[in-house]
Amino acid sequence: MKRSLSDVPKECVSYNFQKTARHLTQFYRKTISLSGLQGTQFPLLLAIKLNEPVSISSLAQLLELDRTTLSRNIKRLVEKGYVVLEREEDLRVRNVQLTENGAETLNQALPLWEKAQNKVIEQFGKEKWEKMLQSMKELEKIIG
Repeated sequence: MKRSLSDVPKECVSYNFQKTARHLTQFYRKTISLSGLQGTQFPLLLAIKLNEPVSISSLAQLLELDRTTLSRNIKRLVEKGYVVLEREEDLRVRNVQLTENGAETLNQALPLWEKAQNKVIEQFGKEKWEKMLQSMKELEKIIG
């Protein structure tokens, strides 16, 4: 079946996911910014905390991010005093760890994240969210 260009915005899976993701990202960023963190910094600090000490390569793999993009973001966290980089015996490997300031800031951001999370799930519906989460995992498997 041939579609017209006007059908794309209504039907395209990628377009609609990206559009929704932008709105969600803006909402979470606005809420979490009260902690002093930028929107992308919260999930990064969280991933570091949950896996520390963690190498930049392992973190990039875990977050499914390009290593150079991740390195740039980590540099900003170092400048803010949220994380430190430490070298392994293998000098090519650098591990990332939260500083005390990073851990405190993450702890301040957590209730703000929780507030955003609760608002979205309450308004969307817990059952719908759980089904959607499962559907997203299935979709991820399909597209690899």
